[in-house]
Amino acid sequence: MGETGFMGWTEHKSLSITNKYIKFDNTIRIFITIDVFD
Repeated sequence: MGETGFMGWTEHKSLSITNKYIKFDNTIRIFITIDVFD
């Protein structure tokens, strides 16, 4: 794998981790909101 390929892969991996974290964060907020209204 070339250096550019590795960099692209690393960027893609960190991006997917960020997306997972954002989804996780949104899920936590939904749970907190439900908890507040319950």
